[in-house]
Amino acid sequence: MTEAEWLVCDRPGAMLRGRNQQISGRKLRLFACACCRRIWHLVPSEPIWSATLELAERFADGLVDVEALAAARNAALAYFYCVRLEAT
Repeated sequence: MTEAEWLVCDRPGAMLRGRNQQISGRKLRLFACACCRRIWHLVPSEPIWSATLELAERFADGLVDVEALAAARNAALAYFYCVRLEAT
């Protein structure tokens, strides 16, 4: 895939196919965060989601440790399941 094709591609699988050997873990994490940002209009507006995504971006840049990321993930999951149970 050329750079021009990459810039207009809207299929993440095609963008990553065959590139996993050439892309660092940091870039893959930031790519995942960018995918989340691309569909951000579909995410509920509760602050926990934006805080978790921002922390994931900071983790990718080495600004927070894995324990902080795990704690944020666990808090987001607990919130999700709590809200989901209340809705049923």
